Amino acid sequence: MRRILVVFALAGGCAAQLTSPPFAPDSAKLERADLSEILGLLCPGQEVIGDQSGCRACPAASAHAGARGDASIIGALRGRLLKPDSDDLLLDLNGCGPVLLTHSSSGWFVDSSRDLPDGVCRKLRGRDGRDGLVCYSATVTQDLEHARLEFSYLPAEQKTALVSALDNTGGACEAPKRVVVQSALQEVRFNSGTGGKMSLNVTARCRRGPLSPRSRAACARGPGFEDIGPAAPFRNFRIDYIFNGETFSLAPASRLSKQAYDACAAEAK
Repeated sequence: MRRILVVFALAGGCAAQLTSPPFAPDSAKLERADLSEILGLLCPGQEVIGDQSGCRACPAASAHAGARGDASIIGALRGRLLKPDSDDLLLDLNGCGPVLLTHSSSGWFVDSSRDLPDGVCRKLRGRDGRDGLVCYSATVTQDLEHARLEFSYLPAEQKTALVSALDNTGGACEAPKRVVVQSALQEVRFNSGTGGKMSLNVTARCRRGPLSPRSRAACARGPGFEDIGPAAPFRNFRIDYIFNGETFSLAPASRLSKQAYDACAAEAK
């Protein structure tokens, strides 16, 4: 199953924001000739070219190799991802996960990298000429949603965690004494600077505490409830990061805000 859910309606509207990316990802337009060559490499004999180009089964280079279904392309990011002078393409295939290809004078070839970001990404040109990736991913289980905003260079063996979000309202009715947490990253802004520098502004909100009386009543009514959440009101947070052309660091003025947000959004034990 795809880990980023673009549309996912849950109680109170917060969870929908949690699983919807808080920024517009980079998207590369692929010409038909490139698509034909790329899909011929990834899934020979099972490629589909058209309105929803992709494969009829997950390619061997993906995390779910061989899985059959709609393995259409749902994301494409092109940049200098591996080296300052490389031409690389990060593809996200529905239900399969990401795959990486590199273009050379002789055409495209599939890269064997396995440490690839599974989510939507924006690229940032580093001062060495290579593109780093700010990526947002969300995992959803029956009673828990968890989202992460991370930065990495490919292969993404080491990731810099920026901000995360948690929503455990899905299982709140089954565990009414548990602390309920609702948090979401509402918006991420990328602000260009000079000399490869830039700032990243994250707007988030969070609330935690016991179930509200209204929520307890909704739980008692059974399936069909729509308003589940803690009694506490939402708190709004602004968290800023500075990118120096190589790495991210938390802006000094955001230290207290980040600390307070992390305490609110922490998973209840």
